[in-house]
Amino acid sequence: MSEIKTLKYKKTLRIAGICIICWLYALAFAALASSCSGEDESAGRNMAKTALLRLNVSGTGAASTRATAAALPENESAVHRLAIGLFYADGSVNTIVESAVESGGTAGTLAVKDILCSPGVCDVIVVANVPEGTFAGVQTKNEFVGKNVSLVQTVRNGQQASDLLPMSGISEQPVTLEAGKTVSASINLSRLVARISISSIRSAFSLNYAGATFMLDRIFLCNALEASRVSPGDVTQTMPANPAWLHGGMTSEQPDGSFLWTEGAGFLLNDVTPSEGILITSDEYTVPYWFYAFANNDAANRTKLVLSGYFDPDGSVGPKTPVYVYYPIVVNRLQTGTIITPSGSVSQDGTGDGTIVRNRDYRIKAVIKGDGEPTPGTEVVPSNLELTVSVDDWTLKIVQEVELD
Repeated sequence: MSEIKTLKYKKTLRIAGICIICWLYALAFAALASSCSGEDESAGRNMAKTALLRLNVSGTGAASTRATAAALPENESAVHRLAIGLFYADGSVNTIVESAVESGGTAGTLAVKDILCSPGVCDVIVVANVPEGTFAGVQTKNEFVGKNVSLVQTVRNGQQASDLLPMSGISEQPVTLEAGKTVSASINLSRLVARISISSIRSAFSLNYAGATFMLDRIFLCNALEASRVSPGDVTQTMPANPAWLHGGMTSEQPDGSFLWTEGAGFLLNDVTPSEGILITSDEYTVPYWFYAFANNDAANRTKLVLSGYFDPDGSVGPKTPVYVYYPIVVNRLQTGTIITPSGSVSQDGTGDGTIVRNRDYRIKAVIKGDGEPTPGTEVVPSNLELTVSVDDWTLKIVQEVELD
């Protein structure tokens, strides 16, 4: 009897062993099939993280907040946080990391810790100065570049700060990563924002307004894009699917026909100093005011720099009452009374069409010649304002001159 039980037990073990072996073969086959499938999607891919990528990124020092400073800031290349994505040709993820940034051996250089990744041929995309966790759960290259960053990320203590500017860049060519080797790559970062500044204001009243005066008390932006995609591409790739707009302030018409001012995003508004305003004369007022705004090509919502204050048609000696007016300037739009001067290195494409291009510096000189508008929601009449606009890559400068009638 015991021999029969022993025989049954041995048969049971043998059958169980065969089942286990069959399962192991099945799992091995499934893994092989999966590996082959992966190789079909991206030839030569090895998912073991046995390669190293070393990045070289440039940046500069401490912060400066937007203000009525004596000069424009010079520290707008600062990098505090980096997100690095490596993507195979089919758009799938090799690795995404948020890398620590360490000070380099010389001023203005940054060293990035080596990135452990899998062998293969990959595009390298770098995004700087966006919130931690922005790319959590991303599965593809398109998802990565489609993530949004808010303009609020440029703000510290209620003002835009020059060292918080989001940037992105992509390797010029795919990088070949090999097992057991360290490969170096340099990424040219480009700011996702443009800088918009008023570099000088003066008046040139004549004819019916020969004795007029204008007291400037606010400078602000209208139609600043609330968020941008982090794509390293141009404005057609950075515009979000559902754009929203920020304003330093806006007006609403009241039953009596007047307009009520409501303050908006405070970081897009500058009340001038002193509080009673600045009398704009034929002498240039040159204290610079500047803002940062995302690239914008929405023809129905052009980004505007607005000057506002009290316009007195006959000056302080006449009987007429001063009225509050706005001079809304569409940035980078060529029209009568506007001169736009791009630097030698700036592409002529888009110059003067009202589009805001990333990583550009738009410097506006305004000559006020007329009575302005009752609301910032309109656009200034060309005869009322003369503009000179300089447009440059940020390392250079862009100038726009405007006459405001």
